[in-house]
Amino acid sequence: MSHPWPVLSLVRELPEVSGKLCAAIGLTTTLGVVLPIGFLVSTGVLVGAVPAALDEGLDASADGRIVAALTAAGACVAVHQGLRPLHQALVSDLGTRLENHLRDLVIGASLRPAGIGHLEERSRLDRLEAARGVASGGFTPEVTVDGLVNVTIRYASAAIAIALLATGAWWVAAVLAATQLWAGRQVRRHFFTSAALVTGEIPTLRRAGYFADLALTPVAAKEVRLFGLASWVGERFRHNWLAAMEGVWRARRGGHRRLAGAAVVASAGKLLAYLVLGRAAARGDISVGALAAYVQAVVVASSLATATGDDLCVANGMGSITAALQLAGHDPMPATARPCRSLDAADGIRFEDVWFTYPGADTPVLAGLDLEVPAGRSIAIVGANGAGKTTLVKLLARLYEPDAGRITVGGTDIREFDPRAWRDRLAVIFQDFVHYELPVADNVGLGRVPPGPALERAARQAGVLDVVERLPNRWHTDLSPQYPGGVDLSGGEWQRIALARALAALGRGADVLVLDEPTANLDVRAEVEIFDRILEAAAGTTTILISHRFSTVRRADRIVVLEAGRVAEAGDHDQLMAANGSYAGMFHLQAARFAGDAAGGAGDP
Repeated sequence: MSHPWPVLSLVRELPEVSGKLCAAIGLTTTLGVVLPIGFLVSTGVLVGAVPAALDEGLDASADGRIVAALTAAGACVAVHQGLRPLHQALVSDLGTRLENHLRDLVIGASLRPAGIGHLEERSRLDRLEAARGVASGGFTPEVTVDGLVNVTIRYASAAIAIALLATGAWWVAAVLAATQLWAGRQVRRHFFTSAALVTGEIPTLRRAGYFADLALTPVAAKEVRLFGLASWVGERFRHNWLAAMEGVWRARRGGHRRLAGAAVVASAGKLLAYLVLGRAAARGDISVGALAAYVQAVVVASSLATATGDDLCVANGMGSITAALQLAGHDPMPATARPCRSLDAADGIRFEDVWFTYPGADTPVLAGLDLEVPAGRSIAIVGANGAGKTTLVKLLARLYEPDAGRITVGGTDIREFDPRAWRDRLAVIFQDFVHYELPVADNVGLGRVPPGPALERAARQAGVLDVVERLPNRWHTDLSPQYPGGVDLSGGEWQRIALARALAALGRGADVLVLDEPTANLDVRAEVEIFDRILEAAAGTTTILISHRFSTVRRADRIVVLEAGRVAEAGDHDQLMAANGSYAGMFHLQAARFAGDAAGGAGDP
């Protein structure tokens, strides 16, 4: 084939999927090659025996040759047809297992790295998008493996047929092989070029897929309709799709001349073989039986010049399979790491001259950040948008690594800890927390805390237990109306579910509670109530709070103001108000906004 190495990488991977299935398929494939050739030879012997029997009479010898040849041909056909269902079942089983294996590779490639920076790299996103094509578009691993096996049978059968033809006319076999191989190369080159062009347009196709999702999923359904975006979304989808596919279609049209030339060369090679064989038979140089066998050999060999649906399946299916295999084995977890113990009173968290810039950005978000978070105390972090508040939490959770500086716990750089062990010590809820379309128990316990007293305690502390008890199946209710019996929650109820998620993590042994805008969807009174419950539940736990609402912030033991990626102010509420700096200014600004609200507002910010 034009691009053999990706296929060879797949062939090397298949024994990892199932060595026994590969061995069984190897046997049935070998029989799939040998039996048709056996039929070809048997029918040649049969055809050669008939004229002699007619000329000399049906004696025992002639009758025996005919019966033996006919029996051999019939046996080849019967066994071949009988093996076909078994062969297809084996290939189907291997293809299904390969599909699961590749899906595991893709998921592992996304989840294996400790951080999330790899999920924002454009080149890796393109590979992930290509790999996600596994089992899509009709070119599933099963279809691809089936196509690859059939192509192998076709090649092997053609090679044996050419070898058979060479026993009678070597130069005819050489010319036939050369013309058919050249023509087949042109045809397959056309297929593989088209498939490669599609792979090269993955970024544009990814954008087209995004617009398709806007039209087909409920995520953007409200805004698409309220802002009249239906025609715009449809047009952007068509624009990106056509931009990606026009080059592919143009290349296919340009390849028609190559295909026509290949057809002429292949036909000329076959015609020459037929003419030479016919003339040799007419002169008596070869028998009628040999002529029948050689003509069939020419037919089998001519398959080298064709590109069937099997070639199409291999050419298109290998794009996704290759991307999945390329993703495997990247970004291994650290080979050595210290065990992560519980924090004690002496184990403060320190950010020491930490610098960080997001990939693709020019301006650092954190610029020499020095910050100490005392163990067992609560600290609030405030600042304008873009000051680095959420970024600080991402670095603490090792979703990214600092460009310079370090983060320590008890004097040990957290990069020396096993990432999973370290994260078990954290209970983090981001402002863009995930709404899992799963039962309530999984949304709160995340599969690590079963329904029972621990979940109920977390839900009670988050003020959401009464909501859970009103649901149709309580803890087993799916939080998505897309499933039977499923429901959706209000923004405030989801916020409480997320808080319960963090509190459940505390219940299973986390030492550090991190809340990034934990009550943004709650009114001020509900926020104060919930935060008081959180402080009570997290007593003695290191707590980091990020919030724009000073009614929550002022209750922290210590407050830090970030500006331009550094600590600008630090102290408790009274100290910062007395300093009359940035914190006091933000507090007064928010207090004025609340004072200007309608009567009956919450009062204190």
